[in-house]
Amino acid sequence: MKKIFIIIASLILLGIFIFNITKPSDSETKVATLSEPEIAFFWLPSGLPCQEQDKILKEITAQEKYKNVKITHIDVTESANSSKMNKYGIRSVPNIIVLDKSQKVQKQFAPGIQSESILKNELDIALSK
Repeated sequence: MKKIFIIIASLILLGIFIFNITKPSDSETKVATLSEPEIAFFWLPSGLPCQEQDKILKEITAQEKYKNVKITHIDVTESANSSKMNKYGIRSVPNIIVLDKSQKVQKQFAPGIQSESILKNELDIALSK
């Protein structure tokens, strides 16, 4: 009897967890209304590679050509962001996804620091669509 109760409780909790993963958040619905390319930056704020990647991203968006590109920082330590991590299959950081003007994934990079030139190339493609 005790085992059956534990199994049923586990299934209920799993169902709640799955529901929370699949339910769109407010930030996901806001993303869909943008008309400029966006960089979804999955990061750990205290991680040195993530801090280095953040500097590169800020240098790019400081340039006139890329000033309207939005960087969305997604802290992987916040449980509210787990649905986004699952949606894009994020398992390690830093990790960058470039979304085009229609908010479709244009490029999902492998984890690690991406160079300024590689990111600019993808942003140029996104801006031209």
